[in-house]
Amino acid sequence: MTKMSEQKRYVTKSTELSAGLFVIRYTDAMDQVNPPTIVLTGHPASSVEIVYEPHIVDGSLRIGSVAVLRVREASSVLVTTIAGLLSTSPDVTVEIEPLGRPALNDLTAKPMPPVCPVRDGDELILTGYVTSRGLRGVDASGWLGSNSASSRLEGFSLAWKKPIAGVLLSYGCELDNGQSIRSRVAGSFVGLLGEGSGIEAIRFQIRGPQAAENELVVSAIFNGHGPQTQSGQIIDMRKPSHGTVLRALKVAIRALEPAGAPSQANSKKVPVRRKVFRSK
Repeated sequence: MTKMSEQKRYVTKSTELSAGLFVIRYTDAMDQVNPPTIVLTGHPASSVEIVYEPHIVDGSLRIGSVAVLRVREASSVLVTTIAGLLSTSPDVTVEIEPLGRPALNDLTAKPMPPVCPVRDGDELILTGYVTSRGLRGVDASGWLGSNSASSRLEGFSLAWKKPIAGVLLSYGCELDNGQSIRSRVAGSFVGLLGEGSGIEAIRFQIRGPQAAENELVVSAIFNGHGPQTQSGQIIDMRKPSHGTVLRALKVAIRALEPAGAPSQANSKKVPVRRKVFRSK
């Protein structure tokens, strides 16, 4: 008798990455009913740090999952697709995008990516660089960073886990060194990495044909002050007093449920923006 575990199909693809930060997203699968999982492996392992979302405990990514890669030197990343007994295809689509900080002369708005169809459980993935702790995801309560004296949020990235059709997300920040970073698209990194700089102001915006049916809810903690929260389509937060910087951040999006909103069944499916490779 053949064990079910032996019926799994494994397909591995390799991609070469230079030193830097990258976000990897598992965006689609041919089999939507029983989609495969994917596993990431750095080679050499000592050169690639993989940061997973807090709920991923076994290193297996599913559709909608996001991970951040910190590549210390030019290395290979192996993406292994694992299709189970009930899966009809190991074909998946994965995106890899650099999260490098912007050049000082490149602070203008970037074009927004096309939207994707609505899916159940729409949410955002927040990651960032916290002084003395490195690249982190949010904790169980949804906070990135903390109100401790040693915590300082130097930069962050906000990505869709399951994008909302008709809603375009952008954000930016102002640093205590005078640099201003504005209108970055979802998945971009804003701020600095490991250079001891602080964030003095943050701005978030959603726009697009369905933006009015949703609102952002942003909470921030600046040192010496308690949490402050704003909600709406545009969020602007600044340091409450001189010399304060951002310590912790929480971001969510919620539907306002307007009357006569179009049903999910009428949403038109739009292809993903970029296909890095397909596993077959």
